[in-house]
Amino acid sequence: MKEWNKLNLGWKNAFINAWDAFKEKTIPIGCVIQNEMDETVAIGRNMIYQTNNSDMILYNNKLAHAEINAILLLKESLHPKLKKYTLYTTMEPCILCFGAMVMGNIRNVKYAARDRFAGATAINKIHEYTVSKKINVEGPIEELEYFQICIQSYYELENHPNNCERILVEFEKDCMNGVITAKKLFENKILNKYCEENKNIEYIYNKLLENY
Repeated sequence: MKEWNKLNLGWKNAFINAWDAFKEKTIPIGCVIQNEMDETVAIGRNMIYQTNNSDMILYNNKLAHAEINAILLLKESLHPKLKKYTLYTTMEPCILCFGAMVMGNIRNVKYAARDRFAGATAINKIHEYTVSKKINVEGPIEELEYFQICIQSYYELENHPNNCERILVEFEKDCMNGVITAKKLFENKILNKYCEENKNIEYIYNKLLENY
């Protein structure tokens, strides 16, 4: 098991943004882009349901995905080595976001958790144009998948109780324990309490991984 302090900077920043999204009651997905020297050059988080203005480019819009917000921050003229950069995202990119990566010259992608409901990395192997771009895709990462599925399932249970089951069923196919843990946490509103107590992401990550 990787404790928080053993994660690299890319994953730490991605999950910091995922938790920030959770606290804003929008889908808890975070994304960062690291340059070839492992320096953070862009960050993004899901802002679909966030109505107040922020430092993200897109918000309160169905297209306000974490990866889109990160990619839009990069001007290729200022990043001539963009193809050597790595995009970290806490959830498998959907068709919108993977398409943006292809067209945005992102060539290295790492994701934490699989998403049978909306994930679209399979395009990387079956679409002729995408195959020609030789995009390196890595994921999932087992313990990171567990954490992501925990917080995202919890979010769905809290915010979309009437139609979350169809999503959770898909999550269960790859990470049953993550969904089970989320349901147990939700019974006692544990993550809500962590928000009220202003617990940081390191505490939350390590606490949830105790049940991994």
